[in-house]
Order: sequence, then structure tokens, then C-alpha cells
Amino acid sequence: MSIICKNCGITFEGNFCSNCGQSAETHIINAHFVWHDIQHGLFHVENKLLITVKNLFITPGLLIKNYIKGKRVDTYNPISMLLILAAFYGFLCHFFHVHVINFTSKSTTGDAVIFNLKDIDDWYIMHYSWVSLLLLPFYSMSSKFSFRKQHFLFLEHVIINTFLLCQILVVQIFFVPIIFLSKDGSSLQNMLYKLLFCISFILIMITYYQVFDEIKPVKRLLLSLLSYFIYVVLIFTTVLIIVLIFMSTHPSHVN
Repeated sequence: MSIICKNCGITFEGNFCSNCGQSAETHIINAHFVWHDIQHGLFHVENKLLITVKNLFITPGLLIKNYIKGKRVDTYNPISMLLILAAFYGFLCHFFHVHVINFTSKSTTGDAVIFNLKDIDDWYIMHYSWVSLLLLPFYSMSSKFSFRKQHFLFLEHVIINTFLLCQILVVQIFFVPIIFLSKDGSSLQNMLYKLLFCISFILIMITYYQVFDEIKPVKRLLLSLLSYFIYVVLIFTTVLIIVLIFMSTHPSHVN
């Protein structure tokens, strides 16, 4: 049975317009329609997000490669997921007063404070979504260089590392209440931070190992390590440059 699309006006057959994607069934806007729309919007998005997170921990390589190849109907948009998880993580850290930067005291030189780690930590938490996006180029440049022979485009590396950062954020979110329950600055809390770092590092290795599965296992592992090493060097160099610029433009903060 042919249907005239109420959105673009063309004639089509099936459940959706072949031109604009409009549904063949359009209901009268009443209380039932609004309630159904709210339910569908909330639970469909939540279900899709949870399924994507689950698959990220079960078969991250398969999920990422399928997404890059175009199989995306059942997978949540990685950039949107990263922003949601980063915002939620920042909110939890702020609510539970958990530090993103693990510190026990302020760094000072005499009476002059060079960097107040508490202020940096607060800023980091409040802008964690943007910080997560800023980390993507560093991860992507590192993996692109290390796995350059695999012929993935740079933006495909961005997608790979967006999913990877989502993995790490899920683990960090899980750790927030555990860190909150530990005594601030205690050996247990320090151990939790170290455990969190180890888990994040393992996730990076596993994800790269599964995504770039056309490389021999030992070489794949070595290239994954190289990618992480380059990432650390890039971050360290960037932070060092920022510190040097700050010190040169604020000489009154340095004795």
C-alpha cells in the first residue's frame, strides 16, 4: 500500500519514508502520544547506552570495528556517550568530594604558591567533559603513529579512542563511591588510585589488541605499549610547556 509522506510529500511503501526517514504512522498528539514519546525517548536511549557499555567490556574490538565499518544501529554515538559519562563522572566527583588528581598537600615555595593542586583539581572536575575531548587528539595521534601501517584514517583513530575513553570513564565512575568511603590520603585510597590506573592501562592494551587484530600478537602488544608511551610523552611535554609559559608570564609566583 502506497503512503504519502507527511514530511516531504513523496509516495513510498513500507514503515519509513525512503527519502527523509519519516515514520509511516503518525499519531494524533494527545496525552497517550506524549507519554509514549517520553517512555520511548528515555528507555530507548538508556537501553542503547547500557548495551553499548556492556559490549565495550565484552568485545570492545568487535564493537569498534563494526562501528567504523558502518554497523551502528545498536551502538550509542561514541562522542555523545563520552560527554554523558564525563559529565556524570565530574558530577559524582564533585558530589562525593573525590579528587581526580591524587594529592595530599599543596605545592609551595616559601610563602608563594606556584600551583594550588586543589584549585587545579576543582577546575579539572568542573570541566571534565571538555578535558576528555581534549585528550582525544593525544590518544589518536599516538595510536595513529604506532599503528600507521593498518591504514585507519586519523578520524577513525579518534572513534577508537573515544570508545576507549568511555571504557575508562565507566571504571572511574565505579571507583568513585569506593574512593569516597576510604579515608582521604590513606594508604588504602592511594592503593585504589593505583589500582584504577592499572585497570585503565589494561583496558587500553586489551582494546588496541582486539581492534588491530591483523598484526601478530607479540608485535600488537608492543605497538600498544608504544602507543601508550607516546601518549604519556605528549601529555608530559604539553603540561611542561604550559608550566613554563605560566612561570614566564607570572614571575611573581616564583622565588
